[in-house]
Amino acid sequence: MDCQVKKAPIEVIYNFAKAGLVHSRRWCSFCNSRMRLVRTRRDYIGYIWICPICFDAKRVTQSTPLNTLNPLLFDFSLAMWIRGATPKMAGDMSCGGNSLQEQFILFRKASHHYMHTRVLPYLQLRGPIEIDEAKIGRRRWHFRGEFPKKIRWAFGMYCRSTGIPVLYEIKSKVHGHLVSLMKRHMPSGRVVLSDHHSSYVILRSSKSHLARHGWYHFWVNHSNFYIHEKFNFVFTGNIERVWA
Repeated sequence: MDCQVKKAPIEVIYNFAKAGLVHSRRWCSFCNSRMRLVRTRRDYIGYIWICPICFDAKRVTQSTPLNTLNPLLFDFSLAMWIRGATPKMAGDMSCGGNSLQEQFILFRKASHHYMHTRVLPYLQLRGPIEIDEAKIGRRRWHFRGEFPKKIRWAFGMYCRSTGIPVLYEIKSKVHGHLVSLMKRHMPSGRVVLSDHHSSYVILRSSKSHLARHGWYHFWVNHSNFYIHEKFNFVFTGNIERVWA
């Protein structure tokens, strides 16, 4: 393979279009006419979209997940990611001169787009399912006298039967937002295990907020025990280990 490729072949653009990373068809934003993909020397990719009526031109990667990125090595990085390679392996084996940070950004873009378009919409957890929320980030805590760090929260679901964890970064821990994430992967009738967070349980009356949505909800009060004193299957240790 020639490592000093200056222009992307048309087959690479077709592969991008099949994966949904670039547009397969585009319409002009001015005259609403169908644009044509033509070869050019003005763009480093080698192709641009041009309207045959008003001659408006747009780059192939404009308004796509590859925007502001160099896609000449993206096909190689995507293939390495599919084969299970780590970002460091792809950075060492790539021959286009991109830095490790640029290669890692390509990996993140590819994995994020693939998971949100091809995996998450069809992922169903069989159960029993452990749920929990936690702070994320390199520095989760600040000492006395330091300026408080920006708090980031994540919500996780762990399926005991399949061992699949599903994690989402969230902005709030309100009941409605968490339930909307759970309904994406947990149909009614699943067994849910959690702690005593106020979004899941009314602790004073021992009533569940999740039972009214059709789930069989079991919880444990982490202020007293991490494993239920009567039912030893009620615990959230698996999703707690995922946060590590």
